[in-house]
Amino acid sequence: MSKLTANHWLRIFIRLIPVPVRGMVKFVFKMLVNFYRSEGFMAVNSLSFSFLLSFIPFALAIASISYWSPISNKIINSSVNYVFVHFLPQTGGVLYKQFKVFLRHTTHLPWFGFVFLVITAYNLIMSVETHLNKMLHILRPRKIIYSLGLYTIFIILGALIVYAEVYLRIFLLSVSYLTDFEQYVIISLNFVLSSTLFCGVYYFIPGQHARYSSVLITGMVASILFSVSKAIFVFYATHFFQSYDLIYGSLVIIPLFLLWIYIAVLNLLFCAQIMYVRDFQYGYSSQNQD
Repeated sequence: MSKLTANHWLRIFIRLIPVPVRGMVKFVFKMLVNFYRSEGFMAVNSLSFSFLLSFIPFALAIASISYWSPISNKIINSSVNYVFVHFLPQTGGVLYKQFKVFLRHTTHLPWFGFVFLVITAYNLIMSVETHLNKMLHILRPRKIIYSLGLYTIFIILGALIVYAEVYLRIFLLSVSYLTDFEQYVIISLNFVLSSTLFCGVYYFIPGQHARYSSVLITGMVASILFSVSKAIFVFYATHFFQSYDLIYGSLVIIPLFLLWIYIAVLNLLFCAQIMYVRDFQYGYSSQNQD
């Protein structure tokens, strides 16, 4: 779809839209056009495959390093369980049980095996950067040392945020007089955590920084769409996936996991178009921060 054709159809479509919402419709249309022109679905396929191969090694590397920190094992175990259950609906519980087995095996890994896990973790983040740069049309790559430094900061801050959120959840759930508001508090904490992690991805990972306001808006929208898509996915898996149980049996977790990874990656890359339309479409310079 050429830019001229897209603008032509946009003008025709806009005439049919009520005036108060025309601005938002134009914005979303630009997001869709750029996602299509950037071969967004090809990028989603590629990044989903990278997540499929690297997610467990990535989680193993982060969890193993965390056990060397002064953070209590209870908080670490609860955090890992929370990440699996919250970010991998319908499959997280089963995967977490297998993950604990893998984690015990890492204690017997030789040093070069553990180094391989760390390299795999960084390679996954590098793959995310490559695909985000493609979505944002960032052509000039960063120096590898600078990128590795930002990856490390992102991993450390992300892990600390998750541990702090889980600690707060444990504390709140232990206070009896908050029981009536417990569900609302947990939902709020889930949204804050998801938004913060998405903001971290959109700020640290791309090869060029967007404005703080764009990162914040993109992270919050991505978190909202993530929650909505998770609710729809759980409803679909609960009510329309029974036939797969008969076909796959105990292996039904595999198509569910693959489908959810694809949905999550689609959400990640599509929401990046918000930053593109707000900043990168007009050659925004990362030095002009809000």
